[in-house]
Amino acid sequence: MGGMEAGPNNWYVPKTEVGYQLWNRLTGVQNPDRLGEASES
Repeated sequence: MGGMEAGPNNWYVPKTEVGYQLWNRLTGVQNPDRLGEASES
């Protein structure tokens, strides 16, 4: 896409095959609620 190429150190996974919490972690989300790490009150 757009002339991009995968390098030897790149890993790709289809978003549809990854749970949303793991996807958020992989993409750098820091919000504990979105990572499933929020503490219950």
